[in-house]
Amino acid sequence: MHKLLTNLFLIVIISFHFVSCKEDIDPAKQTELNRNKIIHEAPIKNKYEIEKPIDNLPENIKAFSGHWVGKWNDVIPSQLVVVSINHAEVSFIYSWGANQHKGIESGIITETAMLDERGRIKYVNDDLSLTFTVDTLLNKVIGVSIRGDVVSNIVMEKVK
Repeated sequence: MHKLLTNLFLIVIISFHFVSCKEDIDPAKQTELNRNKIIHEAPIKNKYEIEKPIDNLPENIKAFSGHWVGKWNDVIPSQLVVVSINHAEVSFIYSWGANQHKGIESGIITETAMLDERGRIKYVNDDLSLTFTVDTLLNKVIGVSIRGDVVSNIVMEKVK
């Protein structure tokens, strides 16, 4: 009987430990923490103001306006700030964080580029090609980066 009570007591203690260790995970709070971490790891030090796009733009172009964050291949933190956009071109600031394991240094691009015929942002410089499009159903920016033979993907969440 004593052994049974001892075992029962241990089960109660272990159960209490697991219940008390369980954290309440707030998805919105976790998303905000992840965004803030990306913003810190891929900083944009330039001052900017986001212009409101004109009303008669197609939704897939108008939706670009704003501040977006994500990670290339879930590794390299990046920000895309679309400061102005119209039917033909976009002005943006794009930053990325360093990754010592992959030999990548942080950097920033401030550019005005043409939109392609499908309303995508296309940026090409030397061996780097970046393409961004908006998924208007999910309200996310989807990106593809090609540098030499390396292809990377990103899904970006809107900050503001």
